[in-house]
Amino acid sequence: MNTTSEDREALRAQVQKVVDSTPGMGWSAWPDGDFMCFSIAMQHYMGQEGYTSRREDDGEYSFKTNVLEEDYKVLAEAWRNAVANEHDFEVTHLNKNGTGQFRWLRSFARPQRDEKGTLIYWLGTSVDIHDSMVALESARNRENRLRELIDAIPGLVWTANNLGQPTYFNKRLEEWIGMNVHELRSRCDDSLTDLLAVTHHPEDRDMISLTMMESLRTGTPWISRFRQRRADGAWLWMEARMEALKDETGKVVQWYGLQSEIEGEVRAQEALKVVDQKLAKAAQVAGMAELSGSIAHEVSQPLASAMANGGAGANWLAKEPPDIERAKRSVDALLQDLSAASDVVERVRMLFQQRVGPRHKEDINNVVMLIHAYFGMELSLKNIRLTTALEPSLPFVYVDGVQIQQVLSNLIRNAIEALVGVTSDQRSITISTKKLNDDVIIEVRDTGPGLPDTENIFGSFVTTKPDGMGMGLTICRTIAHIHDGKLWAQNNHPGASFFLALPSLNTYFSE
Repeated sequence: MNTTSEDREALRAQVQKVVDSTPGMGWSAWPDGDFMCFSIAMQHYMGQEGYTSRREDDGEYSFKTNVLEEDYKVLAEAWRNAVANEHDFEVTHLNKNGTGQFRWLRSFARPQRDEKGTLIYWLGTSVDIHDSMVALESARNRENRLRELIDAIPGLVWTANNLGQPTYFNKRLEEWIGMNVHELRSRCDDSLTDLLAVTHHPEDRDMISLTMMESLRTGTPWISRFRQRRADGAWLWMEARMEALKDETGKVVQWYGLQSEIEGEVRAQEALKVVDQKLAKAAQVAGMAELSGSIAHEVSQPLASAMANGGAGANWLAKEPPDIERAKRSVDALLQDLSAASDVVERVRMLFQQRVGPRHKEDINNVVMLIHAYFGMELSLKNIRLTTALEPSLPFVYVDGVQIQQVLSNLIRNAIEALVGVTSDQRSITISTKKLNDDVIIEVRDTGPGLPDTENIFGSFVTTKPDGMGMGLTICRTIAHIHDGKLWAQNNHPGASFFLALPSLNTYFSE
């Protein structure tokens, strides 16, 4: 376009007003790329009134002194290309301002044309984006440090978008499965089913898909165990967890996942199951031995009495003349002993079925007095003093009286045997009762040497007697438990006490 110098100056003055009103730091250039004018804002930024930039004799631009050498080549080439092709110009570069500081600028320019479409000048602007670029660089540095930290985590870390599609694998996970997230997604479409098919065991895919889809739908955490193929082709057990990152409205923005190899743990659990099965079989054998021992322990007393009565009856019949009346009484006693043995067998059977016989309302003091009467003569002959300390007006208990008598009898038998080595003037057994909260407590106390262990003494086959089977206290504690009660022991120095706690009747029935 042929223009006179007056026309150029008029155009320059007109464009100067335009660039001065342009947001940012405006500037303009002639169609051939030579710079026309700069806004006042640009002149202030460059620290020079009347700042201009022109093309030197060698064809280079004078702004070369305001940019880094490596940036100038890119900047000048981009500007020449835009001028030659008359298309938009846009570039980010470092530029030295009036204080000598290099700052990041974003420069834009567009060709301005007349009504015929002829290019008449370029209109551009530069924006200082230094602070944004520094912040972006800082964010990148933080991201790199975070990535290094994530790669150092002793686990396989991944992220996914709100649809569950993976967006990032840490270095350990990439090495473990032998591919990065982009390679994985390139091998299938983005559906969860196809993604799982690439590395997860066929038998586990449906379970993983079902549970993960539920978490994706509800935003709740996900945890699962499954088999996954390692880079070398081996299928290994993994445990994975996934948590959602939500925005302020509660909408899921991203998912974070962590998984670790648990192959050793799974194999150990499988081995433990085998051991458990063997132990269960051993326990069954031990249980049969325990049951046999229990029956033998409980039946021995009535059978011994039956033998004695049978022998006595035979002796009365062998006399001349036979004493029929006494023999009859011996036979009656024999039948009672056999009936007692039958009752014992039945109650032991119920005991190992974890049930009790018929329960009745009982005054525990009356039960204690029956036991006192039963053992009174025997203890007197053995020079053992038997005393009672019974709290009056105790609440009733709801029990199988025979089984409770069985427990108290066993405790007194143990006390008697504990007093064997004690001098006669110090042998004593005391049975006391009291109320504690909603329980009725019966204590059997002796003055013997005490117990070596107040807890293990209740274990099966644990005994302090040379010829004992170690079943009595086990049975007693079981009876206490199936009556919703407790049985425990303590040392008193001297002696020991056994406590039987039974819930009061009010525990089962309202007033």
